[in-house]
Amino acid sequence: MENQPARDKSLNDLAGAVPNASAAAGDSRRYIAGKEELLTELRKQGLPQAYIQRLLDEWDDHLADLQDERSMDMDTSENEPAADHTNLLKLHDRLGDPAQLAAFAAKEYHNRSFLGRHPIFTFIIAPIPLVLLSWIGITTGAVAFGMLLSHFFGSDMGDPWSAPFAFTIVNACWGWLLSTLIPIVDVLILCRVARRNALPWKWAKTAIVLIAMLCACFWMKFIQPTNSHYVPDSVGNGGSIVGLGIITSGAEAMLWLVKFAIALSLGLLLIKRAQRLQKIDERRADVVVFRQAA
Repeated sequence: MENQPARDKSLNDLAGAVPNASAAAGDSRRYIAGKEELLTELRKQGLPQAYIQRLLDEWDDHLADLQDERSMDMDTSENEPAADHTNLLKLHDRLGDPAQLAAFAAKEYHNRSFLGRHPIFTFIIAPIPLVLLSWIGITTGAVAFGMLLSHFFGSDMGDPWSAPFAFTIVNACWGWLLSTLIPIVDVLILCRVARRNALPWKWAKTAIVLIAMLCACFWMKFIQPTNSHYVPDSVGNGGSIVGLGIITSGAEAMLWLVKFAIALSLGLLLIKRAQRLQKIDERRADVVVFRQAA
């Protein structure tokens, strides 16, 4: 009977520890559920992985601060039976609604750059000038390079008939560069802008339709060399002519539709590629959240 008070004290301590353990388990469940809900809402906004991870880290820091504050409140109100439950509710409320937090985060992310704030300019007004300026820049660079070669090696670059296969290959590569490679690079740039600014993919698809229409109007004509020797400023030396055409017949309309369909298909494939990269980032985020929860 001498040890009865000691046993009673141990039982009381154990009884007090049970609510604390329940509170800790409740905290853990609320934390995991809240963080998963926030992650889901952030993904719905299309935010990039790096930005999502930073927001989740800030969520953890904010939660740690609130838990420290709650622990201090519990120490001062340990004799109140409903204090722990009330603090849990206050903690959950002060963390904020995940949907509202995600919407606010997306708005702030869009506003951080000019392109993100003005998607109409970025994906409706800018795409066609972007492709045109790319064509002009590449053509100007090629002409400047040719003039540089002429300056060092002379204007007479040899007999136009001496290498007909080389002439054909160079012109084919030049046509592929202008009609295919440059638009693809521009589309990749626009997809990257859409992804980095967490914008809906409908904007990128709109830009791709406009670029595909422009590419369908592009035409290029090869001029085979006819001179037996080099003649300065003569068309008979061979070359190529590029431009943008308009539809004047049914055959040209059919050709335009074929080129438009090909260009549009390539653009949509590039969007699929960007979306696949986005899903890979989301799976990486799942792994990070799982490890932190464990």
